[in-house]
Amino acid sequence: MIVNGRRFIKDKAPAVEIGVEPKYDWAAKNLELSGLVNTSAEYQGTATLKDFGVNGSKWAMNVSSKSGALATKETLSFKNDNVAVKVSGAYAFGDKPLVFDGYFRPLVPKLLMFDIRELTAF
Repeated sequence: MIVNGRRFIKDKAPAVEIGVEPKYDWAAKNLELSGLVNTSAEYQGTATLKDFGVNGSKWAMNVSSKSGALATKETLSFKNDNVAVKVSGAYAFGDKPLVFDGYFRPLVPKLLMFDIRELTAF
């Protein structure tokens, strides 16, 4: 668990923010749970499942709330000695569009790289 704090100026007045970031790694089930809570009304929780089905695979689900706005992000990735692939989708509840992001990278040094960034759909 990490506890952090910072002092800053907000609206021309000094302010203090304190945050707590708990983290739990359940190695036997390849599951990691983490979170964030702070005094600035920011909340976040993440569940990550590693090596499910195939070694090198990872699935993460993140839910966050900042200033009352709720958002979620799902990420599916795979990496081995030859290739790295990642696809993610993010949705901020409300009138915001669904945003996709991802990449495919052959792991051959400086030979090929193909990235897709910030594709918006729906």
